[in-house]
Amino acid sequence: MFEQENLQHHVMWEFQPKVFVRKNHPLSDKKSVCYKDLLAYPAITFEQNDRQNEFLTEHPLEVQANQRKVVVSDRMSAINIIIGSDAYLTGSGIMINQITDPHMVSIPLETSESHFICWIAPKNQKLSDNAKIYLRLAEESLGERVESLQTIQSPDYYSI
Repeated sequence: MFEQENLQHHVMWEFQPKVFVRKNHPLSDKKSVCYKDLLAYPAITFEQNDRQNEFLTEHPLEVQANQRKVVVSDRMSAINIIIGSDAYLTGSGIMINQITDPHMVSIPLETSESHFICWIAPKNQKLSDNAKIYLRLAEESLGERVESLQTIQSPDYYSI
């Protein structure tokens, strides 16, 4: 898909996935969870249009395979469902903040796979000044919020 559209991805961070659950969820006291632990609970997934591409999803394949899914299109709906049920959401760990902290916990997901936060741009095209500013602010904001994210300086990383 990237070749066909003349795009390339640029890795900003590598992370081990986290599982978000309500504070009194049956799994909330665990130090870490594996996919098998999650099978008893509904998985929350995001779909924002009819043409969702499985290669661009933010959910691990094992979560996508969960037969019990709650599909949402925005983060606030996901938070409300987590707080009021035994459903869970996987992600980078960025979601915990002053709004969610009193109600939710994040638990490391046991997996050997790293996950990445990337950005996409046309190949061989310089970034605009606004794009550079956006990426710098994103790096500062997200990097401060989550200690477990590792900044990656890959060979294809644009210098911002």
